[in-house]
Amino acid sequence: MMHALVRGFVEMGCVRRDARVSVVNGPVGRMRQDLRAWLAADGSCGGRP
Repeated sequence: MMHALVRGFVEMGCVRRDARVSVVNGPVGRMRQDLRAWLAADGSCGGRP
């Protein structure tokens, strides 16, 4: 379902076609780790390591 929403945002021009999309799915603790890694990937996320 989320892929369809992302496709719709691309078609509306809200998201670039070449945007990197990460799927965060699984147990809550693991999702938080994945989300933190995704946010920190470009180095702009502050906070604890």
